[in-house]
Amino acid sequence: MRDEFYEEFIKKMDINICKIEKELIKTKTELENYKELVSKFNNIIDKLNNLNSAKIPLNLNLTGVNSFWINGSDKIFEDTDFYGMDFFVKIKPITKSQIRRFREESTSSKGVLDYMKLATLVFTECCIDWKNIEDGDSVLECTESNKRVVDEKFPTFTAIISNCCVFNNKQQSEKLEDEKKA
Repeated sequence: MRDEFYEEFIKKMDINICKIEKELIKTKTELENYKELVSKFNNIIDKLNNLNSAKIPLNLNLTGVNSFWINGSDKIFEDTDFYGMDFFVKIKPITKSQIRRFREESTSSKGVLDYMKLATLVFTECCIDWKNIEDGDSVLECTESNKRVVDEKFPTFTAIISNCCVFNNKQQSEKLEDEKKA
């Protein structure tokens, strides 16, 4: 009787261990993917910071104070798979209060900022139109649901666009400060 109980116990433990191992492998893969995205995101931030410190203009096609277009040949896409592609994204500037609100929404209760969530919030808020954005063989219209599709499939792309919005806000703030000093 004791041997049967012991064997049954060992079988159940083996099954549980297999389940745990599968979950650990899945979690490890998800963590590695997340780390890769965060690394790409940080590289984009570094690139934008380098552009700012060097005072190199982004070469954005300004269409007025309410929006500007970004395309695949802009400097922000250099060293990415998107550079040179034939697409255009129209974004509106983001305000400091929106940035602050999105940072709060993207920060966990432990104080850890989820950069990908922040990029998603900024992208969905600031992207107001696009041209030549495709999903397979079909051209996507710029809608809220399609913004989510693009964000899920191309998180690096949306991170670049989001960083551009935030960077543009920083440039505009610095420009206003310089004008006040003058």
